Amino acid sequence: MSHHPSQQLYRYNDRPYCRYHYSLIKGTECAGCGQTVFEQNEALENWWHTECYMLRKYYHVQLVDLQLPYDYTSRQQLEQTQDSFENLRYKMWHIASQFEDESTRVISNLAIAHHSDQLLDTCQSVFAQISTLFTVLDLLFVHVTHISYIKQVQSLTQHLVFLLDATCQQPADSTENRVKIATKISTNIRHLVRLGLQQAMILQPSQ
Repeated sequence: MSHHPSQQLYRYNDRPYCRYHYSLIKGTECAGCGQTVFEQNEALENWWHTECYMLRKYYHVQLVDLQLPYDYTSRQQLEQTQDSFENLRYKMWHIASQFEDESTRVISNLAIAHHSDQLLDTCQSVFAQISTLFTVLDLLFVHVTHISYIKQVQSLTQHLVFLLDATCQQPADSTENRVKIATKISTNIRHLVRLGLQQAMILQPSQ
C-alpha cells in the first residue's frame, strides 16, 4: 500500500507540487531505484529511500538495475510503478535484514551455549535458519548451470562444524574462539543473502 496519497502536496525549491508533477522533476529520483523520493533523509548526501540505501550499503543491490519500462505520460501508470517499487524495496530490505539479524542471534546463542539442553535447542534453531537459506538459494538458482555460491556454502558449513565442535568441547577458554567463528558464519550468511538478492534481481524482469 502506498504511503503517498495523490492529493498530498510536495515542495521543491519552495514551490508546491502534486505527486505527479513532483515526480517529473529531475533530481528528485532515488539513486538506488530511480523512483521519486518523497521524504528525503537529511543524513544522506544524495537522494535515497532508506531501504534502497541500506540494500546498496549491505548487499550491493540497486533496484535501478532492473531497468523496467516506465510510462511517465500516464499518471496512473506512474503511481502504480512507484507503489510497486515501494513494496519491492520494503520487502527486500526487511526480509533480508530480519533474516540476517535472526541468524546472527541464534548463531551467537550457539557460541555461548553452556548446557546440553540449551545446546540442542539452539542447534535446531541454527539448522532451521540455514535450511531456509539453502532452500531459497536452490529455488533462485534452479535453472543456473554454473552455481556461483559453492565456495560460500563450503565456507559456511566448515565454520558451522568448527563452531559445533568448539561448543561441544566447551573448554573454559574457548568462548572467545567460538565468538570469532560465529562472526565468520554471520559473514558467510550475509554473502549468501547478497547472492540470493542479486539472483532475484536477475529473475525479477521475467516475472
